[in-house]
Amino acid sequence: MLNLELGNILANIAEHYKFSPDRKNMVFPLAKTARSIRDYPADIQKAYQSGEIWEMKGIVKEAVPLIDEFFSSGSIKIYEQIKKQYPEPLIKFIRMSGLGKKRVLDMYRKLGVSDLEQLKDRLFDGRFLTGASGQKQSLFKPLHIARLKHTIEFYERMEKKSPRGFLDHFLPQILAGMQNMEEVQKVVLAGSLRRKKPMVGDMDILILPVFHNSGLDIQRSKRLLEKIGKQAYMGKKKSEKTTKHNISYCFETALQTDMEVIITTGPRFAYDWFTATGNKGHVKKVLRLLKEAGQGIEDVRTEQDIYRKANLAYVPCELREDLGEVEQAAAGKVPPLVHLEDIRGDLHIHSVFSDGLITMEDIRKRIETYSYEYVALSDHSQSNVYGNGLDPKRLMQKMDYIRRMSPKAAPARLLAGAEVDICDDGSLDYSPELLQKLDVVIASMHSKFSHGTEHNTKKAVSGLANRDVDCLAHPTGVVLDNRAPYFMDMDHIIEAAKKYNKALEINAYFLRLDLDDFHARKAKDAGVKLVINTDSHRSNNMDHIRLGVDIARRAGLGPQDIINTWPYEQILEWKKQR
Repeated sequence: MLNLELGNILANIAEHYKFSPDRKNMVFPLAKTARSIRDYPADIQKAYQSGEIWEMKGIVKEAVPLIDEFFSSGSIKIYEQIKKQYPEPLIKFIRMSGLGKKRVLDMYRKLGVSDLEQLKDRLFDGRFLTGASGQKQSLFKPLHIARLKHTIEFYERMEKKSPRGFLDHFLPQILAGMQNMEEVQKVVLAGSLRRKKPMVGDMDILILPVFHNSGLDIQRSKRLLEKIGKQAYMGKKKSEKTTKHNISYCFETALQTDMEVIITTGPRFAYDWFTATGNKGHVKKVLRLLKEAGQGIEDVRTEQDIYRKANLAYVPCELREDLGEVEQAAAGKVPPLVHLEDIRGDLHIHSVFSDGLITMEDIRKRIETYSYEYVALSDHSQSNVYGNGLDPKRLMQKMDYIRRMSPKAAPARLLAGAEVDICDDGSLDYSPELLQKLDVVIASMHSKFSHGTEHNTKKAVSGLANRDVDCLAHPTGVVLDNRAPYFMDMDHIIEAAKKYNKALEINAYFLRLDLDDFHARKAKDAGVKLVINTDSHRSNNMDHIRLGVDIARRAGLGPQDIINTWPYEQILEWKKQR
């Protein structure tokens, strides 16, 4: 699937054009198109072939020649010209680092690098960071060097991994296709997909065939695996593995993520599902306790049986990361986790007033789907130029629109919100008088990513200290596979959220998922409230709410930890406590 590839190419071109005076007018159209292509929930190549792509919201006329060129030739000339100077990872670092094209390319030139390995060698070898022989003064600001090193580490963590939210677009169809095969009795997800990790290195699928109610039939299993390998989305077989109890093939796929398909047997299904789900540390601890209890797996029919026989409470799959959950289970203290059905509303949706393409009809449908009690239209503020931010006059027009559209949202409440940029001096992008007219104020940072920890932390804390602010959006600034996190002191920010009684956002957009489960868990432990929002810009983004719930569950959060599981009246009472 070419969705992410084409979307990222267009986004990289848009980043390149930001620093070209004669092409700046192309930045917003290309970024808008890139997002629509990345977020498209099916195969974008098929959409192009059928002509459906031209009916998609957000595909603007300026991008049409580039899209045509990509699908007709397999590349885009302007992007190939950029790549002649530097390979793709180095181009990607311009956007990932947030340092800006001019500064990053100047650093590449002075360091004399033409590929990633050279960049790593020179950045991590201090001899290349100084001037002529004998000079001690660095050619570059230490902060910029640190930012590039940080970006390389982020890039390497993301390399060869795919956003689970992207894979989720296609997995239901893949699983249904397998389930419909006459040889298949049951098919389930395992591995990191089942544990709901934001980025996954491969896809693990466990299959119980109809012919395996007792022992393993290797030949019939291989024929089934070969049949699966002939599906349209499958590539070549990379490896196979046979044990006494199961057999698996690993395939390349059109999703550019490998898939391991494991064939098990009826008596071993629950055990194999447990071990294939992982993680390894969790499985090892549980099996050790099972052995210490003198128990075997012969009569295991469910995962619950495994935990029970090991004298443990059942551990939901999202928590199985060997982070103390086994010890909690031994003490009978596995926390009750939030469910999608607990979410009462979404407080961060972008409308057509800024850079969103979401209509009132889209919102009404999601209100019905999720039984929402409230939804807030929270558009960008005026200084967010590339987000088509609203000046005070347009903000008042939007608020009038919300008043007129409110009956269409009934019985849910349609709220007037804003995602307000925190300025460099710590003030907010709107006056106090304007902020107090809003139902929801979300503070955020969208620029100056090159600053250091002290500056960024102080800026975020200033936003949280503002009495009118309700929460801090996407606190670390990460965009998975696209931008490294800000330099931030998250412990200090969590302390500030606690001090000022503000919520931190779990941004559920599939390329953000920020806060992650690590920081969300720290916030919960500190007594800070969270809010799960989608930051939707396209209608299907509103369905990403489930991804935010997955993060919350991985963090051990229950409904009491998340403000948008509360009735709106309770949110109002919470705001009054400041």
